[in-house]
Amino acid sequence: MDRTFWDQMTSLENRMESLFRSFGLWTPGRGGAGLLAERPFVPAMDVIARNGDLLYRVDLPGIDPAKDLTVAADGDMLTIHGERREKQEVDEGDYYRLETFRGTFERHIPLPAGTHANDISARYADGELEIVVPNTPKPAPEVRPRKIPVKTEVPAGA
Repeated sequence: MDRTFWDQMTSLENRMESLFRSFGLWTPGRGGAGLLAERPFVPAMDVIARNGDLLYRVDLPGIDPAKDLTVAADGDMLTIHGERREKQEVDEGDYYRLETFRGTFERHIPLPAGTHANDISARYADGELEIVVPNTPKPAPEVRPRKIPVKTEVPAGA
């Protein structure tokens, strides 16, 4: 590629960085590491109503659910905690820009009133965590924290 292309890319990145800085999204001292490089990792999540139940789909590619993922219900709150770890080997050469985020994350999701923690199920397949919170119109008898097992299609580490 010729120098003009890289000059245009640098100009575009500088303008974008200026825009993000104007919204307070720029971190000083980051240098040329790329835009928003120090942004915390927050996985994308979809919430779907299906037959009265709530279905949460969380994008978590690269997670080992047996080691790096915890789903728990405590009272009226569902907590998803995990970590996407950095891969140690880099065989493709030096990175110019990294846009995939690594690190720990935690999402807190309010549960509908009367939700029974024992009825919540979780499954991880193809890089996606799926949590089903069934519709329970009756009040829960007793509120106790519960860790929810995450089922996988393939054994962890395979």
